[in-house]
Amino acid sequence: MLVIDASVCVKWFIEEENSKIALSLKRSHLLETNILIAPDLLIPETTSALFKSNLFSLAEIKNCIRQLYELDINLVSISSHLIMLAIEFASTKSISIYDAIYLATAKELGLHFITADKKLHTRVHHDLHFVNLLSEFTAL
Repeated sequence: MLVIDASVCVKWFIEEENSKIALSLKRSHLLETNILIAPDLLIPETTSALFKSNLFSLAEIKNCIRQLYELDINLVSISSHLIMLAIEFASTKSISIYDAIYLATAKELGLHFITADKKLHTRVHHDLHFVNLLSEFTAL
């Protein structure tokens, strides 16, 4: 099981650097060899990124999000405990609360976190060893 963020999901819909690795994670989820988990924040963040890309019509964005739901990623509700942990990460790591929610989810569940966000990885990986950069991902 792996926690992913929207930077990984977006690569399923927009061909970017490391999209092939992101798509392999998606395939592994579909084959149930690596179950993907994310806070429910994943859906609005992915939607926002697709909007901002200006590559899709409204109908295409809706279709992408429908596909995302159909993948049946295990979405975790953001509990009070999770948000409190995220606030600590945001404060101590100087990152957004949104990024911190993904970190808190992985930490709370004792799972590896995969992100394509190089800036986030650089800020946290030296002491949060469960954070992995998508470009360096190999099956764990």
